[in-house]
Amino acid sequence: MIYRFHPSVKWDRGYPKRDEIIEQVEELWHRYGLDKKTKFGVEVTHIYNSTDGRWVINDTSNGVFEGIIAAVGTCGEPRMPHMPGVEKFSGEIYHSSQLRG
Repeated sequence: MIYRFHPSVKWDRGYPKRDEIIEQVEELWHRYGLDKKTKFGVEVTHIYNSTDGRWVINDTSNGVFEGIIAAVGTCGEPRMPHMPGVEKFSGEIYHSSQLRG
């Protein structure tokens, strides 16, 4: 996560909370104009290099990009994965985001 080492990133504690991380990332994202170069919600089925070395996602209708970031980190909304047979489990089920202590 290169943003963590950006000179302007200053955490209030050794392990910042979700909101602090998101605030810092969004500030850098806007500062460098990345908001105009970013696409969200695109289902990726294929990635390849164009003839000029840039990146194509699925096909050129999505555009051609300088880079790709696969972001599956801890700052998104928690999602519970589907597990076959989970409905038969009689115990309590927790998402890791609900764990405390």
